[in-house]
Amino acid sequence: MSQAKRPGITRRGFSGLAAGGIAATGMLTPAVSQATGAVLGGAESRPKPALDLVLHDARFADAVLFADTARQAGVTALPTHGDLGALWFGGLRDDLGAMVRRVAGMGRYSDFWIMRQLAADKGLTLKFQAEHDFRGRTALHHRLPAAATDLQHLLTAADQPWATHIARHVALSSVDQAPGPLVDVASATPPAADHPGLLVTWVFA
Repeated sequence: MSQAKRPGITRRGFSGLAAGGIAATGMLTPAVSQATGAVLGGAESRPKPALDLVLHDARFADAVLFADTARQAGVTALPTHGDLGALWFGGLRDDLGAMVRRVAGMGRYSDFWIMRQLAADKGLTLKFQAEHDFRGRTALHHRLPAAATDLQHLLTAADQPWATHIARHVALSSVDQAPGPLVDVASATPPAADHPGLLVTWVFA
């Protein structure tokens, strides 16, 4: 019995998502409308997003919040459905390095490992890595680039969920914090109940 092939993203499909943002899902926010030159809801000017695309594992609420925050900044976000390889061979492979020059994501370490191999084939390098670790702990801990001092301070404040701070950091600034020693920072806000133990945020460009 043959398995039905999961619909992938095509070059034309990505163009539609990039132009319409989450209009493809029946919603259009003021932040996304900026990407098409429109201004809705009284929004006048917003920072231009530093990303072309965000990938996320929608099985986990923290990753969904990460993607939703990026969308509000005007970035197209796509779920991986727990299978980044299928998305890649469904069309993302052709867009990466062409239409998509800077991509971020949040998912399990396996997604990060796969994306690292795929990005290298397209000449993209790792610009940011953060790990969000709740394994055997009573509080969530983040391992962040030592140079990300502003983010380290934000994550020790309880004003916003941690995934919101991470998304804004990578979506609104052209992070280029080369891989190196990671600094451990205790999170002021807890993980979602469905946190798998370890999530990784990454940016390749």
